[in-house]
Amino acid sequence: SRLSWRRGVEQVGAGVTGHSVAIFLGICLAAPLAFPATLCARGAAGSRLRNSTPTVVAATGVCLAAVLPFLPTLSGYFLSDDFGLVQLFSHKPTLHFLSLFTRPWTEAIYGVQPDELRPLLALSYQVDSLWGVENSTGYHISNVVLHTLNALLVLAIARAAGLSLPAATFAGVLFSVLPIHAETVAWISGRADSILALFYLSSFLAYAAWRRSNVQGPW
Repeated sequence: SRLSWRRGVEQVGAGVTGHSVAIFLGICLAAPLAFPATLCARGAAGSRLRNSTPTVVAATGVCLAAVLPFLPTLSGYFLSDDFGLVQLFSHKPTLHFLSLFTRPWTEAIYGVQPDELRPLLALSYQVDSLWGVENSTGYHISNVVLHTLNALLVLAIARAAGLSLPAATFAGVLFSVLPIHAETVAWISGRADSILALFYLSSFLAYAAWRRSNVQGPW
C-alpha cells in the first residue's frame, strides 16, 4: 500500500541520513590531515611533516569554524524555493545542465521565466538528488561543504597575499562565522551565492599565486 511504501522510504531515508552525517563529519575532520600523513612514507618526511603541521592545524581550525555552527541545519527540511528546484532537477537527465548555458534554468516553474543562466547551480541539485530526492540532509551537507571550501580558500588567499599564518587563520575563521552567511548556508537555495564565491575565490587565488610566481605569460 502507499502508506507502507512511504514508511519504508522514511526508514531508508533515516538510515541514509545517519550514515551521511557520520561520513560528512569524518571527512571534514580528517581531510586536513590527509596530506601530511602521506609524507610519513617518504625518507625526508619528518622535517616536511613538522613544517606542515601549523598549516594543518590552521586548516583544521577553519574547517571546524565553518562546520560546527551549521551542524543544526543538517536536520532541516526543504524551504520555499527548495521544493520547486529539487523537484525540477531530480528528474533531469545527467547532461541536462549543458543546455542551461543558453537558456533559463528554472523553466518558469514559479510562473515567470527569469533571464538567468545557472548551469552549474542546476548541476549541484542533480548531484544532490543522488542522496535521495526526499533526503534534505544530503542537500544541507553540500551547502556546508561549499561554505567550508570557501573558508579554506580565504585562508589560502590570505597566505598567498603575504599574511602570517595566524593572521590568515583569523581571516578564514572570521569568514566562516560571519552572520551574513547564515542564509546562504542554512537555506538550500542559498547555495547560489556559495557556488559563485567558490569560483571567484578560486580565480582570485590563482591570480595571487601567479603574481607571486613572477612568471611572465604571453598575455
